[in-house]
Amino acid sequence: MSNVIAGQVASLHLHPEAAGSPLRDVPSVEVHVQKGIVGNSRYYGRKDREGQPTKRQISLIEREKIQEHAGALG
Repeated sequence: MSNVIAGQVASLHLHPEAAGSPLRDVPSVEVHVQKGIVGNSRYYGRKDREGQPTKRQISLIEREKIQEHAGALG
């Protein structure tokens, strides 16, 4: 028995170049292993102090959770 729940991507957003600016809407993303999202210069290909690739993350958040947080933050 599988516990897989199907869903769909409703929107994609990237961190802005300047901290504190709004997220940027994008129609699609290309991801490279251990480098990040192509075109996201704020994070793509960054290395830690030892010269190793920093960990990259992609967050998948339910639309309902985003609305809940937005409501709580006003």
